[in-house]
Order: sequence, then C-alpha cells, then structure tokens
Amino acid sequence: MENIREILLDLREADKYQRVDITNPVAWYVGLDGKNRYSLFVITETQPFALASTKIMNLFIGSRRDGKYGITFSLIEKKSIDLFVHFCEDMIFYSRNVQKPENVADSICSRYIQWQKAFIRTEGKLLSFEQIKGLIGELCFLKMEMIPKYGSQKAVESWSGIESTDQDFLCDDTWYEVKSTVSGSGTVKISSIEQLDTETEGHLVVVTLDKTSEADTSKLTLNNMVELVIDSIPERVLQERLMSRLLTYGYYFDKAYDRIGFRYNGMSRYKVDQTFPCLRKDQIPAAVQNAKYELALAAIEVFKED
Repeated sequence: MENIREILLDLREADKYQRVDITNPVAWYVGLDGKNRYSLFVITETQPFALASTKIMNLFIGSRRDGKYGITFSLIEKKSIDLFVHFCEDMIFYSRNVQKPENVADSICSRYIQWQKAFIRTEGKLLSFEQIKGLIGELCFLKMEMIPKYGSQKAVESWSGIESTDQDFLCDDTWYEVKSTVSGSGTVKISSIEQLDTETEGHLVVVTLDKTSEADTSKLTLNNMVELVIDSIPERVLQERLMSRLLTYGYYFDKAYDRIGFRYNGMSRYKVDQTFPCLRKDQIPAAVQNAKYELALAAIEVFKED
C-alpha cells in the first residue's frame, strides 16, 4: 500500500482526491475535503446505515448520480494526523477481505463503529500507564499460555478484552483473571468481588512486568507485544478479531507507545476454588454492593500451581 501519510502531507488542493490501494476491489481515495481537512473517501454499491461523527472525525454519507454511495471520513484537527493515517490504513486493509460488493457498506460501517468506540473511550489520547501494563500482561498470557494450550481460535475468542465480563479469559469450564505487578510487590489488586467469587474453579494469573528505560533494546512495549501476538496467529480472520477487541479496549498503533517499555520477569498462576481466600458476596453485608481489595501473595502461596 502507498504511504498514506506522505500522500496527505503533499496535498495542496481542496476537493481533490487520489485513489490508493488500486488492487483493492473497494475504491478508496484520500484527499482534502471542501474545508481543507484530511479525508478518506470510499464508494459503496449499497446505502450505508446511519453513522455519527466524533470529536476527532467528521463523517458524511452522500448518494451519487451513478446510484452508488460515498462515505467521507474527515479529520477535524490536523494535529491528529498519525491517528488518522492508522485509521485509513486499517479501514483499507480491512476491506480487502470483503467478498461481495453488496457487503462492503455494512463491513465498513461496522469497522468504523469499532473505531468510534475507541475514539469515545480514549478521546484520541493514549492509554494510561496502568492500562498499558495491564494490557501487556493479558497479551503475554494470551501468547505464552492460552494459544499454546487451547489453539489460536479458542484462545482469541476466550479473551474478553474490555467487555463487561468479570474475568479476562473464559474458556471451556474454567476462567483466568490476569493481574500485572512489579518485582518485589507483595500484593495484587482485585477490582471487584465478582472477579474471584465464582462457583466455577478458575485461576489467578500474576504477570511480573518491571518498567525499563527507553534505551533498553530488549524491552516489551505495547506495540511490539501486539505484533508478537498477531504473528503467532496464522488465521487472518482471528487476527482481525483480536484487533477489533484491541480497538474496543482503546488501543490503536501509536509510536508514543514505544517509549513505555517493560521487562518481563515471570508469570505465576494460582488455583481459585471455594477454599481460596477472597471476598465472597454471600459473606459480606447486603448493603455492600462492590469492593476493591488487595491480596497478599505470600498468603496464597499454597494455591500456587506449577
């Protein structure tokens, strides 16, 4: 694919567009709209369903004289060009696998909605340090434990991401809750009663990630961890499914993530059964609807699994 960023930066005339990815059966163009904003434009055979703009991107759907439809995605502020370039590349690449022309509009709209959720969740900002560390921990567990044990399809489908489930991974008749910590920390934080209070036996997984310098060439970053996981999944459809969940989480590629690095220092797993020491809903006052607490790792050593 052409360098979208270079094409956009070379543009000088409003309402002038250039087709990109010409081998793609879907007709994509980049250019400047009538308000001189960086834009991505696509032609579809069928009418797209109604979509809303965001604080970052304006969206316009129009009908054409040839009976087809056009969708224009325009960046509101040019300072967000890096984000917009990644959005363009993702939308174009995603459309390559659409088999039928009549499905193009729905597929593009569905992908945009995933980006829209990411825009709303992050407002175009990077994930926080704690969110980055937590996400890297879950991706480490996905690549090192889930994929080898269950296979890529079941592993990817078991990951909840940011969805409203109490545990990070639900697979077969068990579950895994992943927590990221640092070396020397004697505790892990449990963010709700429901995370460990279940009738089904599961596992608490503690991933040790220590912050390292930007100059550390062996560091783990969010970007290279995502790349490592994607490369370990051979099926394109599963790669897209994983990227969709990352989008919902609020992650999209940004070079700034390369400045925040961690060194992986091991993983421990603890069996959580009815004897595991945690807060349980039926043992606390009814007036207490939610609680956050910390577990002492030394106190649960007896539950540690090989």
